[in-house]
Amino acid sequence: MNVNMQHDPQDFLPAYEQLLAERNIPPGARPHYLQCAKIWSTTVRSDDKSATEAFFQELCRRPNLTAWQFQQAVRAVAWLARDILHIPWTQTFDWRGLADQADPLETDHRTLGRETIRVSAKVSAPPRTSPLPKTREEAARKP
Repeated sequence: MNVNMQHDPQDFLPAYEQLLAERNIPPGARPHYLQCAKIWSTTVRSDDKSATEAFFQELCRRPNLTAWQFQQAVRAVAWLARDILHIPWTQTFDWRGLADQADPLETDHRTLGRETIRVSAKVSAPPRTSPLPKTREEAARKP
């Protein structure tokens, strides 16, 4: 481990490959797990939980990333951080909850409106109002 708490993939690669084999990850899928684990380990400070959360927030914004790919990325990092590197905060982190966030929302979900509905910043003049009637006769007149 170097000074900035990032990890050199060469340090964990053999153990991580063995873990993937033990968990019966198909050989064709292993490079994807390895790639995600390498990217996380070289770009995120492992002692900074919020940096990992930000990593996944950015990842989930990619329009071409499917739910299963996001969930695979979460598993890849969780297994590395928790089971190989034994980073303390990762032992109690809600990896399942993070992976479940990949489930797509309904097209009419209220939070999607924040991203698709544009609100104009145009300020309009206040509506014209007439003074309140002072007498009963004035109130009886129709505008």
